[in-house]
Amino acid sequence: MGGFHLSYFQVSAVLAVLLITYLLSQLLLKISLILIEQQTLWIRYLRYWIPVVRILVWSFGIYACFYILSPPKEIFFAAATSVGVAVGLASQELIKNLFGSLIVWSDKLYQEGDRILINDVEGVVQSIGMRSTKVRAYNDTLVIIPNSLLLNAVVTNANLGESSTPVLTDFFLPINTDPQKAMECSRLAALSSDLIEPAKPVTILTCDILSGYIPLTRIRVKAYVRNAKYEKIFISDITKRAKKLFKKHNLYGNGGPFAQEEWLKNRAEGWPKNGVEEDEKGME
Repeated sequence: MGGFHLSYFQVSAVLAVLLITYLLSQLLLKISLILIEQQTLWIRYLRYWIPVVRILVWSFGIYACFYILSPPKEIFFAAATSVGVAVGLASQELIKNLFGSLIVWSDKLYQEGDRILINDVEGVVQSIGMRSTKVRAYNDTLVIIPNSLLLNAVVTNANLGESSTPVLTDFFLPINTDPQKAMECSRLAALSSDLIEPAKPVTILTCDILSGYIPLTRIRVKAYVRNAKYEKIFISDITKRAKKLFKKHNLYGNGGPFAQEEWLKNRAEGWPKNGVEEDEKGME
């Protein structure tokens, strides 16, 4: 054991291997971020395998370092035992994060470009690493979620690897609004948006609800945006177009919803029953 010495060549080679491994890992990460914009089938598979390739790259790099150093078995096992104990005591969270990343890959929970909800964090997945998942929230904040949270967290995935994602937009109009005309205007507003995914269906449903003591007609639009990261812009665009059409066709009425006296009169006649009458099958 006392005869083991490191040469200048060995130290230089190990540093070079670690640098190359790091650069390759970062290159794969950059490629993954670029491929978020590309949504063909084979690219989705490629993005799915990139986190695994990054783990393999680091595993090969560490193996290459041990191969270059070629320590005696006694030193290797003694060092491995010491490092194992130290890592086990000091890096429990790191090990949990690693298991979390393996769960993401094996269970296909999500991949780059998916719109997900984990606990109170909602946004678009930017990258999946061995330690954490980076999510771009809708306020453009980058949220870093430790993968260890995935061991017990409830994960909601809106698009499961597809580029398009469903979006719900609600409009509230006076109770005496013509529902057919309101639904037609809402559909036109969705279909005229440049961000809509034309290959997906647009669903419009209407129901009557209570907002405090005021009865309203709710129009719910379910449409698909081309890319999950444009979800909020898509909702804003549909809302702007729909309100313009509502105003054009005078669907807001004169002064908005029923006056209080008319509401009390309708309530005395038994409407609405149980507070709300609605049919929302298939919208959630």
